[in-house]
Amino acid sequence: MALSKEITTQSGMSAKYHRVGTLYVAKDRDLFISVHSYKDSSYKQHAPLYETEYSFSFKDLENYYTNDTVLTGIYNLLKTIPVFKDAEDC
Repeated sequence: MALSKEITTQSGMSAKYHRVGTLYVAKDRDLFISVHSYKDSSYKQHAPLYETEYSFSFKDLENYYTNDTVLTGIYNLLKTIPVFKDAEDC
């Protein structure tokens, strides 16, 4: 699972394929999600073009968890932030 949306990274490069690289849950119940961004899906086996970390409260995830998988909930949560608004699942 990943997200598809063309964005311009902070380094000025275009990236269209974004997937969760790492997920940390801190003991104070905060989530830290590292998103790896690639030029497109054909580059997903290579080093990411860009990596960004986002933080949420665990309560935020509870609002987007769909009884499917935790990972689906994480991608749904990521789509609530402006950079991934209107991103498509892929």
